Amino acid sequence: MLARDFAHPSGGNREDREAELPLRANPHMHLLEAALVWLSIDDDAAWRLLADRTVALCLDRFIDAESGAPREFFAPNWMSLSGVQGGR
Repeated sequence: MLARDFAHPSGGNREDREAELPLRANPHMHLLEAALVWLSIDDDAAWRLLADRTVALCLDRFIDAESGAPREFFAPNWMSLSGVQGGR
């Protein structure tokens, strides 16, 4: 259901069916934590795939390349927002 109903075309997931913006990193980090816990009790490859894809999105988009700081809010294409909201 997650992959079918909430997959974002640029990677990761939407938080709801209406595709509210901005996209956020925090829900993905909670999803990663859940996938890692499930991996400890169920070796289904789907949990590993979910974790791997979330980590890849984090490394590619959530962490600012210049400062190394994590970002929270993103545009529809997972690019950092500008201004104050983008700097959070």
